[in-house]
Amino acid sequence: MTYKNAHPPRYPMTAVTAHHQGTVVLDVFVDTRSRVSDVKVQRSSGYPALDRAAEAAARHWRYAAGVKDGKPYASVLRVPVTFSM
Repeated sequence: MTYKNAHPPRYPMTAVTAHHQGTVVLDVFVDTRSRVSDVKVQRSSGYPALDRAAEAAARHWRYAAGVKDGKPYASVLRVPVTFSM
């Protein structure tokens, strides 16, 4: 499974102002059509605004689905998203 399109999330202005930094770990569920079907926060950054920004961005990512025996398959990817200044 490879990324087709994974633009980084926007850093929330409230988090910038408060100097919040951290890493959110997401479980990104990808369907057989290479689309994100669901996103879950596996491990929080400790800041809800950063978690929400990472989750929102991940919902728009696209992947090249894995293929086995000539057929695409759904999968779950664990993806870290780091916010740092």
